[in-house]
Amino acid sequence: MKRMHVVLVLLAVTFFAGALVSSAQAQGLPKAGLTIKGGLDVMGNLELELEGESTDGDMKTGINLGAEYIFPLSDMIGIGPGAAYMLPRGVDEDDAVDGKLSFLPVYGVLNICLKSGGEITPFIVGQIGYSFGFMDSTMKDDLESGIEEEIGEEVALEMEGGLYWGIGGGILLSNNIQIELVYNVNNGKITSDDVDGEIDVEYSKITVTVGYKF
Repeated sequence: MKRMHVVLVLLAVTFFAGALVSSAQAQGLPKAGLTIKGGLDVMGNLELELEGESTDGDMKTGINLGAEYIFPLSDMIGIGPGAAYMLPRGVDEDDAVDGKLSFLPVYGVLNICLKSGGEITPFIVGQIGYSFGFMDSTMKDDLESGIEEEIGEEVALEMEGGLYWGIGGGILLSNNIQIELVYNVNNGKITSDDVDGEIDVEYSKITVTVGYKF
């Protein structure tokens, strides 16, 4: 299912870009500015891997809040820093671990803008950075209890972050409203000083946001 999400998004972005490039002329980027965004994380998938064995499940829809500051480098290219906070959300499976996860990616963003005519600026976006990962006390306790039952001793788990990346596209309207769709992946790991090994965490999803560029 996760690979299907990737394929669908990449195909959509490729079609979107190809259709624009075929009849487009470069349009000057808007002036440098801050964009505040909010939206939903949908079609999420959580994969956990330990010592070569993995399990995955669907994630519940979650709220995403973010901000970016873009500096134009040329008529078509802009770069800048960005950050987003993914409010805690749980696994959408009947037999899944209890509790919720959240992530806070801090990243660099690359925007490539094109013109399709009218008062709309379409763009392709790429993001890469580091994602801080968090689990609430309910998930921490549930995972620790499961491990303790298997090994017969107490453990204390901690969650760490990892690589973040995203790719997608969007449009900036003449009234400074921005609409964006990005496929993104948050990596992290769950570790313990009490036992060997670590659980690799990968949370992939599609983020749909609406923002305002100041």
